[in-house]
Amino acid sequence: MILLKCLDSRTLYASNCKIMSDLEIKTNGAIGEPNENADENVQSLDFDDSGSTTLKSSDEFRFTLEKKSLMISKLVMQALENDANATEVPIPGVKGAILELIIRYMTHHQGVEPPIIEKPLRSKLMKDVCKDKWDADFIDEIGNNRQKLYDLILAANYMDVKGLLH
Repeated sequence: MILLKCLDSRTLYASNCKIMSDLEIKTNGAIGEPNENADENVQSLDFDDSGSTTLKSSDEFRFTLEKKSLMISKLVMQALENDANATEVPIPGVKGAILELIIRYMTHHQGVEPPIIEKPLRSKLMKDVCKDKWDADFIDEIGNNRQKLYDLILAANYMDVKGLLH
């Protein structure tokens, strides 16, 4: 990890910053001086992915699904890591109809990212490009409606669902 530590918080000129090593970050900037609070600032990535969570769209639609399936979305994963007791995660940037499509995608993949599609694309038809027939049918179905496809891409970007962006 590389982090820039700026000497003057009001300016971000490179001359006022230095690159800190992982050890300096852990010790709060001074090598050899342990930071007693360092472990308090580190979030654990080990959390219970069993059970279910509800996603709430911008237009108040609610969708409940297994936490395991939600792990494809980095936005949802971070929300659940920050609040392990959360039963509902608001998704204010996505409308219900589009969130339903993303939920279908996440449910199908059950928390496992699909392989990245090779580029350049060999065909306009996803069935010729995707290894997973379900993915190909899903994208071909949505691709018939350009506005829906555009909204899906925006929502996938907002929720950080990499598989839908590739």
